[in-house]
Amino acid sequence: MGRVIFCVRGMVVIILLLVGISCPRFKRNPNLRLLLKEENYSLLNPRWTRGGWIYYIRCDHEKDGEYGPGEIWRIKDDGQSNELVFPESAINMDISPSETLLAAFTSEPYGMYSPLILYNVKTAEIKTLANGYYPCIGLQFGTADTLVYYSDRYGLYRINLNNNVDTLIISSNIGAFSIYNDSLAYYVHTNTPAKEYVVDIINNVILYEFSEFGSLCVSFFPYSSDSIITAWEHSGIFIISISAREKTELDVRPYEVTVWAALGNCIDFNPLDSDQIVFCAARSCQEGFVYGGFELWILEKF
Repeated sequence: MGRVIFCVRGMVVIILLLVGISCPRFKRNPNLRLLLKEENYSLLNPRWTRGGWIYYIRCDHEKDGEYGPGEIWRIKDDGQSNELVFPESAINMDISPSETLLAAFTSEPYGMYSPLILYNVKTAEIKTLANGYYPCIGLQFGTADTLVYYSDRYGLYRINLNNNVDTLIISSNIGAFSIYNDSLAYYVHTNTPAKEYVVDIINNVILYEFSEFGSLCVSFFPYSSDSIITAWEHSGIFIISISAREKTELDVRPYEVTVWAALGNCIDFNPLDSDQIVFCAARSCQEGFVYGGFELWILEKF
């Protein structure tokens, strides 16, 4: 149908009849699939395993806020099974390559420190590894024997799980980071303006420096040290080509107005198919509020 618009200019009223003009309708990418949605709960920190499980943090959106803390759950990537893994409240977590060890910061700090625990999924054994200065940005397993975590005020640490020895690998104020093959680190320095670096952590050499991206959470591609995937809360999810210094937006908008989770481990790849990612998004409005909590979405194909 057409629309009638009245334009007033001085004492003259102009009537315009617009025929066949309508606002473009939002179309969701058909390659997007809703994995899990729970009313009034935020589902965060997805970690995708080779066994087809996606681990995530489930927090009460109204009680604990949109970013938690919360319990750790897991769901099959086909959505057919969903179960509680770790009943205590936690923030920021990762699952080991063997899929048996869960690393997490517990949400109850000791003073200004938050314990970093290692939880055996099969035996339910809990071991405290270290105390990170609270609040903590994130953590990531490297090889089966190493775990990297950030302690606010100090820097990026790598812990040897065989002897629990901590080694400071980057001394900096960091807003986000990702590790590639225990040799490279991509991290966001929280100065003003924020800068991003790719560092050879074996030889302590800066390979690249950026100031144009402003990333909020980052993750290396599984099989490429030259590509990063990153999220902006109100802008979307992007691929950064490191050597080309280029940014490409992905079509991952579930709703006409969407907010994406952009803290900690907010995006993960399918380890069996690097063209698939899982991420957290929520319906929003122009003011940026999150309605009902973050949901888990899968992009089936770039």
